[in-house]
Amino acid sequence: MKFLNRFLLAPCLALAAVVAIAQPVADAHRVVGFRSAHFGMDEAQVRSAIAQDFKPVSDSMSMLKNPAENTQVLVLRVAELEPGPGPVSISYIFGAKSKRLMHVNVVWKTDGTPSDEARNKIAAAGMQLANYFRDLSWKPGASASGLPNGGNGLVLFVGFDPTNAGVEVRVSGVATYGAESVASKPEGAAQLVLSYVADIKNPDIAVIKPSAF
Repeated sequence: MKFLNRFLLAPCLALAAVVAIAQPVADAHRVVGFRSAHFGMDEAQVRSAIAQDFKPVSDSMSMLKNPAENTQVLVLRVAELEPGPGPVSISYIFGAKSKRLMHVNVVWKTDGTPSDEARNKIAAAGMQLANYFRDLSWKPGASASGLPNGGNGLVLFVGFDPTNAGVEVRVSGVATYGAESVASKPEGAAQLVLSYVADIKNPDIAVIKPSAF
């Protein structure tokens, strides 16, 4: 069940305190999905969008179920996708009730214990994505950069639009620097995650309550 952890909404975009870095704007950027796959599409429409974006072979996609949230996850594996290095896994998540696209995770991850060069490539790709999103206009007071994410991770950027749709760029397993410019020692695999979510306040997931003992 460990592979399902990447699909959970809470770890992806659960930022209780967001540090504002954007000034008020009249026309904030809107997050509508990932490439041709837009929020609100059903599975057939998403598969069509994937074919348009990636033209995958038949065995590069698989459908999984996340029982913790009662969502369906269509996973696409691509040999390479800029700006990240190496193969990438793209998870298209369909809502528990609507059965419509409501969340996308794009994940680049190294195998085993990567070299410093491999870790640096993950970090560089993350910074490239963060810089791109940082330059867009966001809902006032609803974007942030450089937030710690556990003991081995960092949220490079997170931002939400006026409809509460959002994007997040986070890395783990790469060197980060503290206030005294001392680098942390990265552990485990290096990973870059780019997440798009349709509605951070009202995710379409099932809350499974434990039964009484």
